[in-house]
Amino acid sequence: MLRISGAFQLGVCIVCIILTLSLVQGTVAASASKQAPYDVTIRYTGMMTGMIQTGYGPVFPTGNDVFLIITYQIQNHVDREFYTNPNNFFVIVNSVQYGYSANSFELPNMLSTVSLLNGGSVAGSLAFEVPVGTTSYTPTYQWITSFNIQWISG
Repeated sequence: MLRISGAFQLGVCIVCIILTLSLVQGTVAASASKQAPYDVTIRYTGMMTGMIQTGYGPVFPTGNDVFLIITYQIQNHVDREFYTNPNNFFVIVNSVQYGYSANSFELPNMLSTVSLLNGGSVAGSLAFEVPVGTTSYTPTYQWITSFNIQWISG
C-alpha cells in the first residue's frame, strides 16, 4: 500500500486552494470586464412645437423661436452619481449651444432633478427654445466630472 506523508497532503491541498482561487479571480475579472461600455445611457426623442399648453393657457417661445421638447430616458451604469439637474442639459443647433427653457416647468412630465445611483433610471422632458426652421440638433450633458454617455435617438 502506498503511504502519503502529511506534508505531501498539505502541499497538495495548498496547490488545490491556489488553483481554485485563480479560477475564481478569473471569473470575477471576466464578469467585471462585461460591464456596460458606457457610464450612462440616454435615450431621447425630440419634437418641435410652437407652444406649450398649461393650466393657465398656452405659453409661447420668445422671439423667432420654437420649442424643442426632448424626452429623455436615462440609466446610470456606474458607481458614481449622475445628476439630472436641467442646468446640465443643452442642445447644440448650428454650432450654438442652448440651455433649457424655464417653460420646461410647465411640462407635465418635466425631467426630475435626482441623483441616479448605479442601476438607477429616470425619464422626463425638457423644453429648449431654438430657431424656427431647426431640422437637426445634438443633445449634450455637462457637469464638473465627465461621463462616457451613450446617446440613442428614437
